[in-house]
Amino acid sequence: MPEGPEEYRYTREFLNRMKGSIQYKEAIQSWREWNWYRNYVFRAFEIKN
Repeated sequence: MPEGPEEYRYTREFLNRMKGSIQYKEAIQSWREWNWYRNYVFRAFEIKN
């Protein structure tokens, strides 16, 4: 795989390091839950109007 720009290399290494960590998994989980909650609230709000 060809190496990209320095920023891309850094980001990829950072993400690879983060993938195994519990904090990363918790952040993804809370992000998904927030998106679900936000979509649910907005849908309910649109129905009321």
